[in-house]
Amino acid sequence: MKSRYLPSILSLACALQIGLPCAVLAGHATDSLTLEFIELQFHYKEELPAPFKSTEHKWLSGGALTYRHIGINQPYLQLRGELAGGPAHFDGTTQTGIPVMDTTEELLGRAEGLFGYTWQPSSERRFALTPYAGLGYRYWRRALGDGNVETYTWGYGSVGLRMDWWRGRWGLVPEIAGRFPFGGNLNVDLPGFDPLDLKLGSRPGFIGQLAAVYRLAPRWVARLTGSLEESRIGQSPVGVLTSGGVPIFAVYEPSSRTEIIMAGIGITYLF
Repeated sequence: MKSRYLPSILSLACALQIGLPCAVLAGHATDSLTLEFIELQFHYKEELPAPFKSTEHKWLSGGALTYRHIGINQPYLQLRGELAGGPAHFDGTTQTGIPVMDTTEELLGRAEGLFGYTWQPSSERRFALTPYAGLGYRYWRRALGDGNVETYTWGYGSVGLRMDWWRGRWGLVPEIAGRFPFGGNLNVDLPGFDPLDLKLGSRPGFIGQLAAVYRLAPRWVARLTGSLEESRIGQSPVGVLTSGGVPIFAVYEPSSRTEIIMAGIGITYLF
């Protein structure tokens, strides 16, 4: 039976922000911008035989901006940029095994684009699934106390799954993705030597994330996010440091693993 009151019921649901956003109830996708303040627990470790070691760890502060296009039975698009930095604690050894502790200055950046499709398995269930794939770019600059500056860059492919679950004004968004790096490069700028580029090896990593969201008003949503990311770098081929074009000694970048725990708080505007 067709009811003349159905449009009013949907309008009331939109006004009260019950369940899905108005645009999704109306059969259209929602666009949004999210601004987040983030804290990163950064932990880097090179894979070296004892007694040699090279590790760094510290909380780094920064921000992130995300554009998202999402809707039931609609294409999914997410564009995200992150930037964080600050001092980190270096705990390592010299090439002869002598312990060294120092402070490094870190700058981490990331840009990423994800593309997928969102569907709701059942209209009676309050969740939707979004499989996606995309490309990203990572930038990492570390400045050591002796004036040595190392800049890591690499691209990566991403394949993942996102779930949106909602109940009233509340929602949870778990997400997991594999990341597959390519085109990695390390630029070494050491005082007294010519700049050197080393090609980095590629090893897969992953990210797991959970966000909690709360609808504050028809167009405003508060967001809390936590994530764990692991990225890995493979050993580089041997390169030669030169000074004025004269070869001095051979160097290489060992394989390493970086774990990043992120905590973020943000605000989302729907349009």
